[in-house]
Amino acid sequence: MAPLNPVPAATATATRRVAAWPALLAALALLVLVPAAPAAAHTTLRSAEPADGSTVESPRQLTLTFSDPVLDLGTEFVVTGPAGPVATDTPVVDGAVVTAALPTDLPAGGYQVSWRVTTQDGHPITGTFAFTATAPAAAPEPAPTTGATTAAATTAPSQQPTATPTTAPVAAEDTAGGSAAPWWWLLGAAALAVAATVVWLNRRRSGTDPR
Repeated sequence: MAPLNPVPAATATATRRVAAWPALLAALALLVLVPAAPAAAHTTLRSAEPADGSTVESPRQLTLTFSDPVLDLGTEFVVTGPAGPVATDTPVVDGAVVTAALPTDLPAGGYQVSWRVTTQDGHPITGTFAFTATAPAAAPEPAPTTGATTAAATTAPSQQPTATPTTAPVAAEDTAGGSAAPWWWLLGAAALAVAATVVWLNRRRSGTDPR
């Protein structure tokens, strides 16, 4: 007995094609999203100090800040200045921030910086930036002030002994008193001699008196 309402072959084929569309769309979505995921999560440089293209007073260090923490592995700075390569200290990695100290006597001029760090997934990333350094402002010389202060300090003690005029009068008075003392002694001795003479004369008269 033949089956009732047989399904045509063309209709069955169309049905299978429609059922295959969701699977095809899902495969296309995977092909698009899977490569995009690592790219979206890729570590990038957020800022550099000195900033790219900036003009700053002779900087003390280089600072790079990334979007994610980086590994302390293979970190490198290559700095080239107006006088050639510039030696930097060993880079220091602190989470997403990488720093490297520069020489203190950095001359003025243009500098090119090439850097290399390693991301958390183990991939190295590199980049470059440039800046211009100006000579640091000259510090005021304290020598004149120090010399004036020293001269004042040296002059003050030398003037102090001469500013004591009471010493000379006191010495003069002492000298006058010392020179006056012998006159008083002479006057006293003369008075005593006169008194003794008077006494002697009185006694002599008394001895020759007939009464």
